Amino acid sequence: MKQSLVTVNFSVDRKVQEDLDRQAADEGRSKSDIFREMYRQYRFSRVLGRAQAAAKPIAAKYGLETDDDVARFLSED
Repeated sequence: MKQSLVTVNFSVDRKVQEDLDRQAADEGRSKSDIFREMYRQYRFSRVLGRAQAAAKPIAAKYGLETDDDVARFLSED
C-alpha cells in the first residue's frame, strides 16, 4: 500500500536552499527525495547512537573498546 504524502514547510538559509537546489539538479532528484533520504539517515544515526549507548556497559564488562575488539569477540567460538 502506497503511503500518502503531505507537504511540510520549513525555513532554511538561502545558502542551504541554493545548495539543495544545485544538489537536486546535479543528481536529477527532487528536493523532497533528498530531504527524505537525509531524514532516514538522521533517524538511523539517532537509533544507532541509542543502541551504542545501551551497549556501552556490556562492552566495558567484556573489555571491548574498539570495533576490532567487538569483531574478535563475535568471531570467538
